[in-house]
Amino acid sequence: MFKTLVVALDLEADGDRALPIVKALSSAGKVAVDLVTVSSPGLPSAPDAYQLEHRAHDNGWGPDSWSIVHDVDVAGGLLQHVARHQDPLIVMATSARPPWSTVFGGVTHDVLRRTDRPVLLVGPKVPWWFTSHRSTLIACLDAEERAERAIPTILSWQHTFAADAPHVAEVISDFQPYAPTRGRLDRFAELLAAQGIHPRVDVLYGDEPVAALEDAADRMLGAIYVATSARYTDGRLHWHSTTRELVHRATRPVLVVPARPAPLPLRVSEPDPAEHIMFRDVTVPAARPIAVTTSPVDTVES
Repeated sequence: MFKTLVVALDLEADGDRALPIVKALSSAGKVAVDLVTVSSPGLPSAPDAYQLEHRAHDNGWGPDSWSIVHDVDVAGGLLQHVARHQDPLIVMATSARPPWSTVFGGVTHDVLRRTDRPVLLVGPKVPWWFTSHRSTLIACLDAEERAERAIPTILSWQHTFAADAPHVAEVISDFQPYAPTRGRLDRFAELLAAQGIHPRVDVLYGDEPVAALEDAADRMLGAIYVATSARYTDGRLHWHSTTRELVHRATRPVLVVPARPAPLPLRVSEPDPAEHIMFRDVTVPAARPIAVTTSPVDTVES
């Protein structure tokens, strides 16, 4: 089961698109929330703390539901912080950049290539009001990916959020054979059934996988895609990734499960512990003193 939703925020307005989804999930699963922003060492923390505190308050989360991490490596600092939580689920709003933009980097892509944990991505086409207290997972199978890697994530989701029975789907064209596809879906469904989860199996037809999945999702309550991906999470430049395209075009969030053999290692050095700043009165002029406290964080065992 997931025990904490670790929500990476850049404190830009567009980054808040994930918050309604996080609020619904935390309520459905009684799961803790940790809003995290990564700041450069040496920068003042008060402005970031002010914004994080207001986001937590507006969503009904407590004063311990946000953190500031100081690190020059945004993805590395975030993942070091995530490692301090037990059974976390990372949540990020993303612009889902086109493939060539990975040459210049991107925090989402950097996180995906350096973690083996699932990441719930809220792409640019997901409406800000998307939320549901009853989710339905759509496991998107791909003949080229290691779909079975998604099973532990699906189990954790079902047990945490008491979600409706999942669907297992693969999109093929009219010219592709039905039998091999159905066989893959049935084998995947059998693996879930052995764990007490009995999904519905769907072979979808269409020349555009995302469009076919979106049509199917329209008939489900709170549909959230599950995609097992090696290409999108291996740190290399690929001109085509079904998972990337799904994140970029879908109107539902995508739960991405890295499928490569092992993630890149994190740095050995420890970043500064996450910081909390408590405001006595957020309405007072800037000249009034602000009390600053630093919360101790348990050391991660190497």
